[in-house]
Amino acid sequence: MTDKEIEEELLKDPEASLAEIYKKRDVRTQIYAALGEAPPKGRPPRNEMDILKERVRRKFGAVKKVQF
Repeated sequence: MTDKEIEEELLKDPEASLAEIYKKRDVRTQIYAALGEAPPKGRPPRNEMDILKERVRRKFGAVKKVQF
C-alpha cells in the first residue's frame, strides 16, 4: 500500500488508525496469496473484500472463508 493509498483511506475514514489500515492491507494480501494471485495494481473497488471472500469460498469451501 502506497503512502497515497493510505492518505486516501484516512480521508475516507478519519477515525481509522494506521494500524487498522495496515491490518486491512495484510488480510487482503493473505487472501491473494491463498488464491495464488498477485494483488492488482491501482485502486481496489469498494467491494473488493466481498468479492475475494466469495472467491475463497468457491475455491476452498466455507471453512477457509471463516479464517479470513
